[in-house]
Amino acid sequence: MVTLLGSIQAVKDNQSAWSELLRTVREHNTALQRQLDQLGIKDILEECEKSISGPVMDYTTTLKELVIDICVDSGLKEYDIDKGITLKILAQRIGTTRLEADTIATYQRQLTDAKRGLMEALMLYVTVSVQKTAEKDILKDLRSKPRQRPRECQSGTRVEILAKCEAWSKDLNAPNILWIKAAPGAGKSAIASTLVTTLGIKRTRLGSSFFFSRQQTATITISTVWQGIAYDLARHPTIRRHLAHKMDNEEIDLTAPNIDAVFHQLVGEPLSKIGTIVGDQSPIVVLDALDECGGLEGVRSTEFRNLIRTLAAWSDLPSSCKLIVTSREEAAIARIFTGPRTPYMIDLLVGEETINQSRRDIQAFLSEELKETAKEYSSLPAGWPGVATIEALAIKADGLFIWASTLVEYVRRGNPKKLLEEIMHTESNMGMNALYGKVINAAFPNAESQTIQELQMILGAIIVARTTLDIRTIAELLAIDLSTVEHICNALRPVLEMREGARFRHQSFVDFLLNQQVTDSELQIVTSDCNQILADHCLRVMAERLRFNICEISSSYLLNSDILNAVSSIEDYIPSCLQYASRYWVDHLEGTPPDAETMERIRYILKNHFLSWLEVASLCSFAHALPSILIPLIAWLKLNNGGSLIPFATDMLRFTNHFIEPISSSAAHIYISAFSLSPSSSEVKREYQDRFRNRLIVCAGGYQSWSSLVLTLRGHGGGIWAVAISPCGGCIASGSEDKTIRLWDAETGKQIGQPLEGHTGQVNSVTFSPDGCRIVSGAGDNTVRLWDAKTGEQIGQPFQGHTDWVRSVACSPDDRRIASGSDDMTVRLWDVETGQQVGQSLIGHTGWVRSVAFSPDGCHIVSGSNDHTAQLWDIKTGEQMGDPFKGHTGPVRSVAFSPDGNHVISGSEDQTVRLWDIETGKQIGKPFEGHASFVLSVIFSPDGYRIASSSGDNTVRLWDVETGKQVGQPLVGHADPVTSIAFSPDGRRIASGSADRTVRLWGVGSGEATVQPVEGHADAVMSVAFSPDGCRIASGSGDKTVRLWDAKTGKQIGQPLEGHTSRVNSVAISPHSRRLVSGLEDQTVRLWDVETKEQIGKPLQGHTDEVWSVAFSPDSRRIVSGSEDET
Repeated sequence: MVTLLGSIQAVKDNQSAWSELLRTVREHNTALQRQLDQLGIKDILEECEKSISGPVMDYTTTLKELVIDICVDSGLKEYDIDKGITLKILAQRIGTTRLEADTIATYQRQLTDAKRGLMEALMLYVTVSVQKTAEKDILKDLRSKPRQRPRECQSGTRVEILAKCEAWSKDLNAPNILWIKAAPGAGKSAIASTLVTTLGIKRTRLGSSFFFSRQQTATITISTVWQGIAYDLARHPTIRRHLAHKMDNEEIDLTAPNIDAVFHQLVGEPLSKIGTIVGDQSPIVVLDALDECGGLEGVRSTEFRNLIRTLAAWSDLPSSCKLIVTSREEAAIARIFTGPRTPYMIDLLVGEETINQSRRDIQAFLSEELKETAKEYSSLPAGWPGVATIEALAIKADGLFIWASTLVEYVRRGNPKKLLEEIMHTESNMGMNALYGKVINAAFPNAESQTIQELQMILGAIIVARTTLDIRTIAELLAIDLSTVEHICNALRPVLEMREGARFRHQSFVDFLLNQQVTDSELQIVTSDCNQILADHCLRVMAERLRFNICEISSSYLLNSDILNAVSSIEDYIPSCLQYASRYWVDHLEGTPPDAETMERIRYILKNHFLSWLEVASLCSFAHALPSILIPLIAWLKLNNGGSLIPFATDMLRFTNHFIEPISSSAAHIYISAFSLSPSSSEVKREYQDRFRNRLIVCAGGYQSWSSLVLTLRGHGGGIWAVAISPCGGCIASGSEDKTIRLWDAETGKQIGQPLEGHTGQVNSVTFSPDGCRIVSGAGDNTVRLWDAKTGEQIGQPFQGHTDWVRSVACSPDDRRIASGSDDMTVRLWDVETGQQVGQSLIGHTGWVRSVAFSPDGCHIVSGSNDHTAQLWDIKTGEQMGDPFKGHTGPVRSVAFSPDGNHVISGSEDQTVRLWDIETGKQIGKPFEGHASFVLSVIFSPDGYRIASSSGDNTVRLWDVETGKQVGQPLVGHADPVTSIAFSPDGRRIASGSADRTVRLWGVGSGEATVQPVEGHADAVMSVAFSPDGCRIASGSGDKTVRLWDAKTGKQIGQPLEGHTSRVNSVAISPHSRRLVSGLEDQTVRLWDVETKEQIGKPLQGHTDEVWSVAFSPDSRRIVSGSEDET
């Protein structure tokens, strides 16, 4: 077109009109070419066939038709145009024809209209393309590392089974789960791998696959598996847009441990959005070898249980959403696949037809593979090894493809004729274990003891390693020559793969190695021994390779991200063996018995390389895992008499807890910030300070001593609004705006089980029942819910009645009633057993009820409200008692009773804490002032002597009840308002929850005596005991007396309990505080009345040696005693 118009441009008639048309065409041509070059015409046609290729073809057609129209309007016949005349002659003919300017303008309009359609389509494509790119970028965190699939079935084998699977995939009336089950080695993985190809998964069909391997998946979480599957499913635009929107708005928390929620958000909900897809386009997900999920623990692992639970939810998806799973027939898997919605099952080793089919397929496999082997040997006769031999071998395989596969690999690595003859002369059904034994014996005939030892170490390391190791890493970790490791691994090729690291071809070989009853060789693999060896070698590698400034960082200004971008490979500085050793040494240490050499290696690392170890953790991105490494280390040291290493390791934990953020971001700031700002009392600082004399010296600021921070618990996907500690002190519960309740181990900080889910609004309040067996929660969905603390299951239906958010819940001391306070300005009582409201709502507040609490005797409730008051209520009558407690100038956010029930504390948005006398309703003393923002939570210590408060100023503060003065420094560490606090039963720890999404545990015991030493005994004090109310202390002594003391003042109460005839070894006070029991050197037990100090009855006799311990039963009706007579 451009050439034609260029040829007639000089024609005088209507020259300007022709010139304008030529200019327009040239502009269109240039713009079109530029757009197509930028976008890629091939990509356009493939990605948006209808929306792009149509307009492109329309535009091309318009150009062609325009040439014809110009020629026809110029008087030429259409057949003249096709005669092949030159453009110059054609132009001359057109030029002699007088065309009106309007006609030429019509040509221009046709061209412009065609261009507009094309450009609109191109703009639509650009918009869609940009949006797609943006969505993919948002979803990139879901993408998992590509993993090589197992080998597929040999062509022509498994035809019938594959046909059954394909038919099932198209049948919408069939169950949407297919379970292929069989014994180990029956070829399940090969079938699954083949189905990925034959069903077109990820190519022509929407879908995904994951192949579990016990070695490779030991450290892979089920959350990661579902994330990778979600990424594959996001090829569908509806799913991609849905997931991208959710993740962009932070509605999906990829770190959440609640696997049910992860599955629902990433897979279940997105698949339900696409409706029913019929035929060969229905989405299919393949999960192979379920029983190998969770590493060596297998079906006993938490990851396996998480996976099984989510699979049960798959049957709730539309029937067009298909799931294929393969596994051994484990009982745990069978249970999940039984019931009303049983999956479609294929058992590879059940039924005569299936068995015969497997045998024929194994024959075909052996025939093809051994034919390939025979090609390498001219001495082997044609047709070797013959039909009869193939058939006999198939019988020996007994339906196990792994047997046939191992046999082929075994024969290939020696004299095939000789090795096959040996196999043929064995018993008719050889079995896997016998074949594995032959493989090892053939690989290492007459092996020396050193070779056997090295073989044990290598196989053991591969089995217990937390990640897949390559042969160089194995050699460096175990201090075995690389050529030796290579030789051993090559000799084991029939059972060992070397792709992407050393791993066994099949789990059955690991089972063989660990089952000493069937292992017919000198090889003895014991996992505890393997862990011990690997732990020692990890310590050796760290001792040899850890060093200061390991990455030779030139400036402290550089963040880790800058350093990693600047180096070609982190392994140039931190080799993989050191990375592995630094990350997993404690994992291998756990459960292994101590010895002097191991303890000394640990001492050397802690005292010489702790800071260098932190560098590796920082640069290798496992700094946030440091507490989970150090807490088990401390536990191991305590269990194994670690001595002075225990406080040192504890200080290491404090060091990392206080500086985890700078450590994770910059290795240099381990020294610049963390070490410099740590307190001089720190054992880490005292040990290392002389080695860094040029360090920064902090003249003002920094930590004068470690704060009380013990642990930081992370996992919630939103701010935390409530925390509670169980009566036993071992468990912490937290409630969050992510609508879940989570339970945490108070010692290790690890989450216990799955989150408690059910609320549809943020959880505002949580509390434990007095016996610790149940948890009560109140939430923004206007409900109160009851949960089983052990199982995490909701008990009964939600307690419904409130018409607005439930802000606070409390349990009565007798565990029969629950109180709740709500934004509907009422307090309500509920029956724990029935879930029904008890009596009428308590009405009187004129603002939201923010907090409720029961009195210790269970007769009263106190409530705090936005109306600036606290009110006391009689539970029996439902009436308000006296006037409201007035004095606060802002909403009352929290209230609590003192342990003796005589006082109430309140915390308010006026930034104060106030103490009230419940008899008079009057404020006691002045407000407790010091917080710089709203007081959000208040609580008494169990002994009643202290008050703890938390605030919007991000701190927790302790107060002395008597003086109203602040005790010590504020507890600082949270990055957002501290919304809730709780004391442990022993009063030594406080748990705090914050809007920064963390729960923190603080140690608040000062270690100092709270009163002067109590004096009075004339001989050694052998035993002391608190009364249940904490008000009294009893002591037994070698002076033959028992004395009672006031726990607060330290003064003796009355006269000693006299009458003992020998040393008092043990004392205890009954739960109702009215009796005291003592155990004596004279072999007797005596009972006393606490008030009268008189002995009750005669001494209890029966022991034949000293009584060293006595205790009451919970109901005070029984006494138990322990004696040196061993009874």
